[in-house]
Amino acid sequence: MKYKIRKEKNGAYLFNCENGKVQFLPEDIFQSIKNIINCRIIYPKIPLEKLPEDCFSAPSKVYIELTRKCNLRCKTCYNKAGNAFDKELSKKKIFQILDELAKAGTFEIRFTGGEPTQRDDFFEIVDYAHKLGFFISVGTNGVWSKNLLEKIAASSVNMIIISLEGPEEINDNIRGKDSFKKAVNSLAYLSKHTDKVLRINTTLAKYNINHLDFVVKLADKYKIPIINTMPIRLNGRSFEFLRNQLLTPKDYLKFIKHIEKLRKTYKVNIQTYFDVLGKRSRWLENQTSLINKQTCAAGVEACVISSSGNVYGCAASNPVDIKMDKKIRSMFNAGDVNKESLMNIWLDSSRWKIYRNFKLNKSKACFRCKFYRKKCFGNCFVSSFFSSGKLNSADPYCFAHLLKHSEVDKNG
Repeated sequence: MKYKIRKEKNGAYLFNCENGKVQFLPEDIFQSIKNIINCRIIYPKIPLEKLPEDCFSAPSKVYIELTRKCNLRCKTCYNKAGNAFDKELSKKKIFQILDELAKAGTFEIRFTGGEPTQRDDFFEIVDYAHKLGFFISVGTNGVWSKNLLEKIAASSVNMIIISLEGPEEINDNIRGKDSFKKAVNSLAYLSKHTDKVLRINTTLAKYNINHLDFVVKLADKYKIPIINTMPIRLNGRSFEFLRNQLLTPKDYLKFIKHIEKLRKTYKVNIQTYFDVLGKRSRWLENQTSLINKQTCAAGVEACVISSSGNVYGCAASNPVDIKMDKKIRSMFNAGDVNKESLMNIWLDSSRWKIYRNFKLNKSKACFRCKFYRKKCFGNCFVSSFFSSGKLNSADPYCFAHLLKHSEVDKNG
């Protein structure tokens, strides 16, 4: 079936299972098409009036970390992946979670790690998710053997996201020797032998801020339609190795101006934060299963299940080794799927205050900014917290205060 519709308190969301994109349906539109369009309609298990006001009836996207095991030791890794945990979610437990999410109306499952393909039952889990009708995406380093590459190309995965930091010397310094050649080989093979959606993820820092042209040209060469760029967060190995590599707001503004020029030359869709200088925001318009209108999706539209079963709003909000007391560390963790169902955790907004309470996690500057909720969903509270100790402090990368009135008037 091509479409799914998930009913919400007000209106509904229409999901295209083939391209992975979602569209909001106002109540009158939903009522007019629900008996016409050939689709599966999913209603919440509890009465609509009892649903929380501050989140969707079910997460539209769930990131499932299959293992912490990884074949690389990237300096940017926010969860210090390398070795598997002693106790990670069993295949049976993952299947139970997938069953629950299919019934609740989740649209997309993203398998991550560590390196998700390091798990022996990776393809069994992918096949099971496919049978349940999920749009399946995989976040990976792309450093695979020939046999694994061919199996992934033939699999039922819909979207593959491979991380690349820039030219070979820069990439391999961050991600490990020969990782560039192997990742590019995977991208080249997949672009030629599959029709899967391909994306490159690039972490932004001082070491590669002037090398995005290389990544864009590479994406253009292999007809990879999307590059997603994300500034580093000081968590995990980045806290250990890259504290002197953070961009300043001035750096980020220069970067945004440059990608506006690249977009005029290349067809590649370059996504990034604070994308406010163009006529429209590529970030807000080009998410797959997410809407992202008021804030980022963390804890409102999406969540992460770690390989040990802990539930977070986003992967970057899992404090790995930042020194903080247990009370602060626990505020990021909404629950444990080994002890209760994911939907029980999701529908209890008291566990998600730091993700869903905008007064708690949004900077006052965001509420005064003309871009907020139009071209920008405001400060990343994870970046704010790790840089200042406060969830609602100004985002360390925001450059709105540097814009001249002429730039705002021309592009706003």
